[in-house]
Amino acid sequence: MPSNYPDRLSHLRDRLDMSGEQVAERVNIDRSTLHRHERGEVLEPGMPVVVELARLYGVSVDYLVGESNADGLTTHDAGMQEIIGIYRRATFAQRRGMLAAVRELRAERDDG
Repeated sequence: MPSNYPDRLSHLRDRLDMSGEQVAERVNIDRSTLHRHERGEVLEPGMPVVVELARLYGVSVDYLVGESNADGLTTHDAGMQEIIGIYRRATFAQRRGMLAAVRELRAERDDG
């Protein structure tokens, strides 16, 4: 398990299979700024950025900055993060297909 802020950023981005550009866009920072965070070149990251990154990755700020080793994710949450990552990378048509499949599964569950 990564133990410091830069390593955790990279690990969490990889876990969601998101590009640096996707993450930067989601937290409203420049891609080069994100990469500086991931390389450890930002010695005192601003709290708004850290909070947005933690929110995006579904972990606590304490975990993200290395103050805690408990990321707060259950196995269920980790699976949901994977689904969200897949959805974020999908085209519009693929997203419609995913939504249709989820609705079908929900209908089957409700009928059963």
